[in-house]
Amino acid sequence: MLSILIPTYNYNPQPLVDVLNHQASTLGIDYEILVLNDASTMPIELTGCTTINMTKNVGRAKGRNILAARARYPYLLFLDSDSMPANDDFLKLYIDNARPDIVLAGGRIYHPQEGSLLTLYGAKERNPKEMQTYGKNRFPFLSPNFMIDAELFNIVHFDEKLTRYGHEDTIFGIELIRHGIAYSRFDNPVYHEHIESNEDYLQKVELAMKTFRSLYGRYPELLDRPIVRLSNIVPPVKLKFLRRELLSKPSLRLLQLYKLLYLKSLQ
Repeated sequence: MLSILIPTYNYNPQPLVDVLNHQASTLGIDYEILVLNDASTMPIELTGCTTINMTKNVGRAKGRNILAARARYPYLLFLDSDSMPANDDFLKLYIDNARPDIVLAGGRIYHPQEGSLLTLYGAKERNPKEMQTYGKNRFPFLSPNFMIDAELFNIVHFDEKLTRYGHEDTIFGIELIRHGIAYSRFDNPVYHEHIESNEDYLQKVELAMKTFRSLYGRYPELLDRPIVRLSNIVPPVKLKFLRRELLSKPSLRLLQLYKLLYLKSLQ
């Protein structure tokens, strides 16, 4: 019934695998857990799952496509390796709400951590309880925790041209819309367990914005995003001072401003 697909790079998902095995065994369903080790530079040895070891890093988009191609069951549940179900009924909620015509995204939440840019952003921007427009694509698609029918995934894959960090989930959401496939966010989150330093997180934000900017040509839908429209009218600003301020005094509003101005700097 259910193939659970976990790509990982330099992170050991054994605790996640153990929890998923326990929940699935309790439900008594047919299932499998596949983990794609994307050429990690640290040793990763796992039990209770099938591990696909890549000899060359293929990236987040292609890695998910490889997992889907290996899956045996009709429903595909994609989870990031640094996730942990927030409740004991996590798999049951997916099974009970499964529909072949709608992609379900359970969302991601964060343990409070004072001064963390990642948890500040996650708590305000990615709370599934704040965005539950069922069956209508009015919010960004997020890939750390979602289930899709295998036949739908055969129609819409992750874009393997995306080899740089960031926005493979944004583009997957656009492809769903292009193909008339509805996705719904419902309240079945995972915790994001690996909280990066503010410096590491901000570097990823910058990489993601560069990826985002590079996609305008192939995905003109991005041009209608508020951040793009605003970036077209704000004046260019030197970012070094703003970056230092953001790292010394983490603020969600300052982060949003930095992303806007950083995108402007790429034009």
